[in-house]
Amino acid sequence: MTIGPCFLFVSYVKEATRYKTEKIQNNYHIMRHHRNHYRGIEVGSTFHQRARRYVVNADSGESFESAKPQHFPKTFLGSIKYCLDVFTKAIVAAALMTCYVTGFNHLTDVEIDKINKPYRPLASGEYSFETGVILTAACLILSFGIGWIVGSPPLMWALSIHFLLGTAYSIDLPLLRWKRIAALAAMCMVVGRGITFQVAYFLHMQVTYVFQRPTMLPRSLIFATAFFSFFSLVLALFKDIPDHEGDEKYGIQSLSVHLGQKKVFWICVSLLEMIYGVVILVGATSSNHWSRMITVSTHGVLASVLWYRSKSVDVKSSSATESFYMFLWKVTINPYKFFSF
Repeated sequence: MTIGPCFLFVSYVKEATRYKTEKIQNNYHIMRHHRNHYRGIEVGSTFHQRARRYVVNADSGESFESAKPQHFPKTFLGSIKYCLDVFTKAIVAAALMTCYVTGFNHLTDVEIDKINKPYRPLASGEYSFETGVILTAACLILSFGIGWIVGSPPLMWALSIHFLLGTAYSIDLPLLRWKRIAALAAMCMVVGRGITFQVAYFLHMQVTYVFQRPTMLPRSLIFATAFFSFFSLVLALFKDIPDHEGDEKYGIQSLSVHLGQKKVFWICVSLLEMIYGVVILVGATSSNHWSRMITVSTHGVLASVLWYRSKSVDVKSSSATESFYMFLWKVTINPYKFFSF
């Protein structure tokens, strides 16, 4: 969850530079307007004095938007540093929340992991349960602490949604522990990683915290949200294939338990190939030559590698399917690099 937004950072810096240029031009025109309007008007009135102060502000390059100059740097290098600082804080907060969700899931699945993943620190006894609780709680507190210090509502909403979904997914309480139901487990993945992750962090950087512009959802954001929502759905279905034995024993009604490992495996591979096909078709309609070439070629290569790799997987082997699951994460992350085109 922490690697995806990197492709947006360069565009943020470009936006910062363009914003400053537009701001200077606008202030120049406002300055000319005020000079022409108040030339020859009597100095005595309070209204005229206030207007002249505005002219002085425009002359000195200050913006009429009181919020902007308070925190937005005036130099190009300062803009880069500022955007990088905001970006890094959001990534660290998101990474810590992911650590909480993962750690909490491990805490509630110790017995299952002794069957499915005996090498995990808690299941193997490398860490005590108390140590796991302390580390997990620390990640949660630090994540919300950074979000609170940053003061960005979209960032806090993203962290809160991730926290609630991650907790409901794992905690063994009435009407919760949604991982026991395949549809609810998939919903957690799609909403958390496919939708919230894309939209909230975009709003954090582009609208609320950095540029403070009206909410606009560009085509690239809509495309990325749809793309990774489908990917998240497939990953949610696939991740239970290596855990088939333990899930069946402890009553986790995953799709793999219902339909069998092999059938779910090929359903997931087919869905992924279909997603890549859609992306290639969309990329082929791009009016930009470089965008069309990069999108079609890269996703064509990824689809081919995925198909070639899938044919060599032993579906009955937990280690083989888990290795393939990690491979899917790699082909999920890589497309982020090309959406900026």
